[in-house]
Amino acid sequence: MNYTSYKVDKNLGRQEILFAVARIPNSTKAYVAGSDLKIHEIDFANAKPDVRSFPAHSSYITALILKDDTLVSGAYDGKLSWWKASTGEKIKTLDAHKKWIRQAAVSPDGKLFASVADDMALRIWDIKDAKMVREMTGEHKPLTPNDFQSMLYACAFNSDGKLVATADKTGHIVVWETHTGKKVASMEAPIMYTWDPNARRHSIGGPRSVAFSPDSKLLAVGGTGKIGNIDHLEANGRIEVFNWEKSERVKYPSGGGGRGRRIPSLHRSQGKEGGSSGKSCNEHSCPCKRRWYEVATGSWSSKGIAL
Repeated sequence: MNYTSYKVDKNLGRQEILFAVARIPNSTKAYVAGSDLKIHEIDFANAKPDVRSFPAHSSYITALILKDDTLVSGAYDGKLSWWKASTGEKIKTLDAHKKWIRQAAVSPDGKLFASVADDMALRIWDIKDAKMVREMTGEHKPLTPNDFQSMLYACAFNSDGKLVATADKTGHIVVWETHTGKKVASMEAPIMYTWDPNARRHSIGGPRSVAFSPDSKLLAVGGTGKIGNIDHLEANGRIEVFNWEKSERVKYPSGGGGRGRRIPSLHRSQGKEGGSSGKSCNEHSCPCKRRWYEVATGSWSSKGIAL
């Protein structure tokens, strides 16, 4: 797959900040949600894309999971809600986490999903039965080394669903067995965490995404490098790749390439590898560019795709 051949088909701007999307399979439709506390069904093929909307939570919606006609939403209010997608009817709401839900990920077979939140807990849920089946805690500490509140930002299943990875604000990364809750490995990416002891006494940064390679041997972690300007969040996007079984950062030989060896980056805010307008990436007018990271060479591709 040649990712650099991708091109923009359509831009869709919205007033609210979007945090979550769930595409409806075999269609041009998707569910999106974010800062206006509603779930929106949109159709990209329509001149007026909004199909319908319904109120969902009392705070920002940060996660959407879709399986058949079941839609699950998670939010900063710590709640998970199950919906009948075709009608917008609420089926069930649970007090799933004690603090903000940051992310959710569905298992490859579509039967389970994982959620992570600022209570530093990873929880595994049965989508159909709307019940928690497992909880993993204790590995991600509630405070940073500088005694600021930490956050559990990211989670992802591997290709067969037997493993799930999590990453927190300090760059602490853990791989768990899905069906036992056992920790099988941990890694550190401290460069993704910034502590400013002088100007603002500010604790910021952290990995925001994790992804296993198709063969589950490698784990990629995406976030930011050290932030040089706390006020303007000036930093380069960063990807760390680990051989998680050895808890080692991977050093790749030169050459190679091909399928599975190119990773799309996060926007490098005000950095050399991305847009430099200084605008927030939440603005639909932001001229950010998606960059591609060559795993084989450890370098950024010269070609980007405008988002």
